[in-house]
Amino acid sequence: MKKKNLILLLLALIFLPLLKASAFSLNYEPPKEVNLGETFKVEISLDNKDLIIKAIEGVLSFDSNSFEFLGFNSSFDKWIKEPFLYEENQIYFSGVFDSLLDNSIFSLVFKKNNNADFNLDLNSGTILAEDELYSLEGINSFSESLFNIESSTHPDSDVFYNESKVRLNWTVPKDASKIKILIDENEFSYPSVEYTEPIINEKEIELDDGIFYFHIRCFNKDGWSEIENKRIMIDTKKPEDFNFSIQKNIIEFEKNDDLSYEIYIPSTDEKYLTSESFDFSFLEAGTYKVILRAYDKAKNYIEKEISFKVEGVSSPQFSGAVLEKNNVYIFGYIESEDTKVITSINGEDFFKQEVLETSSDGQFVYYLEDLKPGLYDLNLIAIKDNNLSKENKKIILIVDSKLDFKIMAEIIVGYGITILALLLLYIISKKDKKNKKIKNKKHELKRIPRKS
Repeated sequence: MKKKNLILLLLALIFLPLLKASAFSLNYEPPKEVNLGETFKVEISLDNKDLIIKAIEGVLSFDSNSFEFLGFNSSFDKWIKEPFLYEENQIYFSGVFDSLLDNSIFSLVFKKNNNADFNLDLNSGTILAEDELYSLEGINSFSESLFNIESSTHPDSDVFYNESKVRLNWTVPKDASKIKILIDENEFSYPSVEYTEPIINEKEIELDDGIFYFHIRCFNKDGWSEIENKRIMIDTKKPEDFNFSIQKNIIEFEKNDDLSYEIYIPSTDEKYLTSESFDFSFLEAGTYKVILRAYDKAKNYIEKEISFKVEGVSSPQFSGAVLEKNNVYIFGYIESEDTKVITSINGEDFFKQEVLETSSDGQFVYYLEDLKPGLYDLNLIAIKDNNLSKENKKIILIVDSKLDFKIMAEIIVGYGITILALLLLYIISKKDKKNKKIKNKKHELKRIPRKS
């Protein structure tokens, strides 16, 4: 009998293009809530359970970067070729049968290596059943939930929450005559608390810290449904303590995979998040009160209030500039030792930034060449141990004998308003003096007596 089935399968595969085949699909249910490194089993079944299978062949593909194929279990009486990886992400199988199958044709075992959704695809496949040939057109996932379990208080099953009161709601199928539910710490429990009149669709319960599972199933015309589960993770305890140190304008936190840290500066109303360290050298010089908070994965936290001092760095000073044609030498000095100077010059269609070394007495020279006539902003900032000084800004005017109207316009915009204002004040002042002199003369004329 087995030999006959083997021959039928081989003939079916050889003459497949010549035969008219009806279509059927394979089904599978994806795993639920599998942790990294865990193994799981995927049952493969046929969408037509009344079909008596004689032989089957197919190629399944999966995400081999996230899941590892470990092996199989089956009801096959004889494998022509047992499931194996003939390519990195493809599983080939071929077998014959001597008896009726249960719901599951065979099952595959995988291991989860990355956080990704599991998915199987059917690349090709054929079935020989009752001496007729069928083609496999696809593999369907039964990932759609029958109950659509949700929680407004604990929505994500992979996240700890610091709320002990749990609210759950779900959809009851229209043909359900009763449901059974259960909440416990066992992932694979059977729900046992029955509801018929009325059939409830929500539940609120107070739970302790830990990992719990909500289980539900219903009874309808087809009997009891599959059990659906939802994981609930609760942690209401604050972290016990956290350690940190401050060195050279850096707060170093003790490394802890279960904690993350928040730095809150009330004076600036700024918050910063980190898992290891925080460099506060970008702040202006001064003493700051700071609130440090350590959060666990459920967002419970403890806090400590500290203060730290940001050492000031004096700003670079501008000594002068020497213009040589279109080249400029800019001179300056800095009072702090072991300090570098960041220089930047900005003009129309021009920007240049450099870090200058200073001499032992704090002197520095900044050289710029081939500058076009115009107005330029020069900015000088000192940096020492990641501390920045305040910005020292100057305006440089570059002029040559061929100064065009556009450059003149820039100069007028830059300096014209001030000049006009001073000129206006001068004219008003001069006019006031003239008016006073005229008034004084008229007054004197009135006081001269007539001759008799």
